[in-house]
Amino acid sequence: MNINKQDKLVFAAVALASAVILFNFLMKPHLEQFKAVKIQFFSQEDLVKVRDFKKNEISEIRDSAENWEKKAASIKKKFLKKDETTAFFKRLDEWARKSGLKIYSVDSLEKTKDKNKEAEIEEMLVEVSASGTYPAIVNFSKKIFENEKFIKIDDIQINTSDDETSGILEVSMMLTLYIQ
Repeated sequence: MNINKQDKLVFAAVALASAVILFNFLMKPHLEQFKAVKIQFFSQEDLVKVRDFKKNEISEIRDSAENWEKKAASIKKKFLKKDETTAFFKRLDEWARKSGLKIYSVDSLEKTKDKNKEAEIEEMLVEVSASGTYPAIVNFSKKIFENEKFIKIDDIQINTSDDETSGILEVSMMLTLYIQ
């Protein structure tokens, strides 16, 4: 089963949001249990046993939180950095050449900030105009999807060229780059 990059992005966002919610639900009962421990146990022995037990629970929660932080960090790496955009455009041209596609233009149309101001994610719309054979267009699209960074193909238009017998097609792609 092949999952495209856009679905992976959606899945990662849902998984991250679910983890945060689940983490909040797990922490609150533990905090309430700490309050109950003060009231419930009177002897020193019982308090020591409870302390050791709670230390283990806290250690497990801390380990779980660290794992989620690592996962969040790995997701952050999937966003383009502002200083990587030039290198990305060079890579886009390299992918096109390796696929047998001739790029006519790559135009950055606009940047918009994501509504979540804490994440500070910008979306850059990019229009790529090129020509090549159908397999070249498919190869180029695959390279975009297989890229380690979050990139979405919003729209793709394929038309025949003026010389229909050549097998060359004109393609226009709208890409969304997610920049942090």
